[in-house]
Amino acid sequence: MPTEITDQELAEIGLVIKKFRNIDLFNRKSDCIKRRIAMRMRITNNPDITEYCSLLQQSGPELDLLLKMLTIHVSQFFRNPSMFEKLKEEVFPDVFSTAHNSGRKSVQIYSLGCAGGEEPYSMAILLKENFSSNLQKFEINIVAIDVDSHTLQSAELGVH
Repeated sequence: MPTEITDQELAEIGLVIKKFRNIDLFNRKSDCIKRRIAMRMRITNNPDITEYCSLLQQSGPELDLLLKMLTIHVSQFFRNPSMFEKLKEEVFPDVFSTAHNSGRKSVQIYSLGCAGGEEPYSMAILLKENFSSNLQKFEINIVAIDVDSHTLQSAELGVH
């Protein structure tokens, strides 16, 4: 079994993930990513990258298991207080002002890499507690985005 994955082998895995899931996880070289891939290779009894790439191309479930292992699922309500303060003091006031001045009736807000969904829910709480008058004027749509669609489905239901 491999003890070390080369940068070229990492790039091969990255191409498979990009092709089948349209996710680019390999903008930089990472020993952690290499270790996690090697772990999946050991678990699936695949002795080399060529065989493992073949498995990934033939098995959507294995590809999903690898992605789950490679992505970070850290989430909590108001996880980054300074970011939420900036949203409250600068970003949302500007967004609502711009929407008002342009005559828009709706505002769309994106939460990227939101793992378990606590971040978009935190935004909704922040909006309700601090921008209630704007919630009366505009239709608000918070869009949660994460590479793990199963996690997003749970977040949408409000369960963990």
